Amino acid sequence: AVDFGQQVLPVLRRACLECYGSEAAKGGLRLDARASALGEAGHPGVVVPGQPEASELLRRVRLPRADKEAMPRRGAPLTAAEIETLRVWIAEGAAWPEQVAEKKHWA
Repeated sequence: AVDFGQQVLPVLRRACLECYGSEAAKGGLRLDARASALGEAGHPGVVVPGQPEASELLRRVRLPRADKEAMPRRGAPLTAAEIETLRVWIAEGAAWPEQVAEKKHWA
């Protein structure tokens, strides 16, 4: 099983939070907040637990760099291993433990 804190969180920190963290939150999407990312509490979400192919996050990180919707827009693109980690994490249900959601884990 993919461990969110050890495997997913580092990818989000490196590639996503500059634009989709609490300080920026482009388009209202926050990838540092479980409810926003997973579509809970009225948020549209970009991760569909158990359905990697229906997850917007996975679609965007797979796009060619030249595509205007490709993520990340800045810095190095995700590696094949990072994309696979996200795919497996989503397929396994996108577990996002509450204790990892605490701000101290994001710094």
